[in-house]
Amino acid sequence: MSNESNASPLILRLSGGASNSKTNQSIGGAMSIVTVATGINNLFSDVLEGTTITDFRCFYIYNNGSSEYEIKIFSEAVAEGSSVQIGTANRTEVQRISLGAGTGGYFTLGYGELSVAINYSNDMLKWCRSIENALNQMGVGGATVRGGRNSKKIEFNITFNGMGANKSHPKLKIVNNSITG
Repeated sequence: MSNESNASPLILRLSGGASNSKTNQSIGGAMSIVTVATGINNLFSDVLEGTTITDFRCFYIYNNGSSEYEIKIFSEAVAEGSSVQIGTANRTEVQRISLGAGTGGYFTLGYGELSVAINYSNDMLKWCRSIENALNQMGVGGATVRGGRNSKKIEFNITFNGMGANKSHPKLKIVNNSITG
């Protein structure tokens, strides 16, 4: 078992709680921080020919990067009397960007290698729509933006819906903050 990340963004992790490192206790529950270092062949004890055993394991396939989408999982050579069950959980990613309070100017939003300048607006709904349009220009279809402000900061929550749903996205960043006031 290992706590180190692999070269591939897809990492097999045990279940059974955050610190579980025992494969025989990986039978469900929260994802462990412990990775299965050498594939799934070491999740089970070897079974001798002619022996009958009932055993199961639950492990997670964790996407540790942003470059793997639409992953397909195949199971080969299931022994007679065995079964494989695969469950998935799709998650809609939500990110937050924060700016200092202001009354004018613009900021440049970065998504991966792309960036777009977005002008300040007193109308929060209009400003949210401008961010949605900027994300669409950068190829992120269907993002929903909700914003709020107080005397110290302006925050936007971006939910990746539509074509951007159920995927890992690059972390949004403020490339240039020229909000004034």
